[in-house]
Amino acid sequence: MYEIITDIEITGSPAQVWQALTDFQSYPRWNPSIRSIRGNAANGQKLKVFFQLHGSIGLKFWVVVISFVLEEELRWMGRLMFPALFSGEHYFLIQALAPNRSKLIHGERFFGLLSPIIRRLLAEPNKAAFIAMNKALKAYVESKS
Repeated sequence: MYEIITDIEITGSPAQVWQALTDFQSYPRWNPSIRSIRGNAANGQKLKVFFQLHGSIGLKFWVVVISFVLEEELRWMGRLMFPALFSGEHYFLIQALAPNRSKLIHGERFFGLLSPIIRRLLAEPNKAAFIAMNKALKAYVESKS
């Protein structure tokens, strides 16, 4: 297993960050790496995600929401064929720092036989994409305040 962890402080309440994060229809306007998500964010629901690193052709895949805690946590799990081969648990955690200040922790855990190969190929580009998304989310939330 390996994990990518990023974080950013955002001027905005957890409710404001959550609203932007779960408003999938707005993703094409602000999100530089997750270009679209289709489906309902609720425990056990499937989402269709289109992930595109800058300059790449992009990748569409299905994930299942494994945790949905209002204004605190959104997690989904995706896999390649079967979990022992490769799976990824993507997560967003929101923490209140002050009345109008939040911290977003954004990461992913990778599991399975192919995870060392995926790590060598995608660890740095994925981390850069997470950081870019965090910065874009911050700008988006703060522009609405």
